[in-house]
Amino acid sequence: MMQESLAEEAAEKVAAALRKTADENEHVKDVLKAFGGILIEQARWAASLELPDGGEAAVDAAGFEKGIPASSREELIRLGGLWKEAARRLIPALEAGFPEVREKFRRIAEVLEGGSLDPDLFFGAAFGGRDGDARAMAERVGVEAELLGFVLTQLAKPVAEKRAAKISLAAAGLSWDRGYCPVCGSLPDLSLLREKEGRRWLRCSFCAALWRFQRLQCPFCGSAEAGDAELFYVEGRETERVEACHGCGRYITEWDVRGMAGEAVLEVAPFRLLHLDVMARKKGFQSAIAGNWAGLSGGDPPAGTANRPV
Repeated sequence: MMQESLAEEAAEKVAAALRKTADENEHVKDVLKAFGGILIEQARWAASLELPDGGEAAVDAAGFEKGIPASSREELIRLGGLWKEAARRLIPALEAGFPEVREKFRRIAEVLEGGSLDPDLFFGAAFGGRDGDARAMAERVGVEAELLGFVLTQLAKPVAEKRAAKISLAAAGLSWDRGYCPVCGSLPDLSLLREKEGRRWLRCSFCAALWRFQRLQCPFCGSAEAGDAELFYVEGRETERVEACHGCGRYITEWDVRGMAGEAVLEVAPFRLLHLDVMARKKGFQSAIAGNWAGLSGGDPPAGTANRPV
């Protein structure tokens, strides 16, 4: 009963944030209509989810201090016996949000239920650079590899994010000053200003882990030169802005949540800030995580990025 109550509370928190975002951002209503259902169901499942490995987390402190992330995307997203439950819980929400590809979603649900697709092998190929193998698996299912990657990522997010939260707790006493995620090594998709002092936190685009980072430094190339940074925003919405870097040509959206009444629901933040992505791209800046194949967010930094481990 307690778990059910927590699950409904988590789902309603996301639902309320979606309603508020839609009311304040007319231009994203259609996008929220498509993604809202899956966000709500992911939150509902995550709140009641028991991890198959018990959620135990260990961190190699020596490697961590050298800039080696505590885990990896492939490890976080490995569901094993939970794939069937994930499909039963979450694919109906995807069908409702994207009715034009409903039949393809149902095909994916069928092969997961029947056991003829092993998503762990698919991700092993995708993350291991074996694109041909991943595409061959998708072809056998009868869907595009990009769509299969998107669906499986959405199914795995509650597990991956819950594992990441456990790892973050285990690493809480260790130092991390890199611009990529301390848990899985992915790049951030959101910068937050929090607490009275306006401390800066980055949010991982893949596992949603949060970590402290220097206020005036580019997380993608490491530049702290004042002339490289540019901030811009919509007048009247100064707490939502773009932080762009002329050094590497990339940007990150930033949300100052210090003056907010209530809790910032970060699952909904990317939709709230979509207008900033449009502004940044019109100015010629690029997202560091855009274009990652198969719909898998959290892409690797470009070659030569200063703060990526060798």
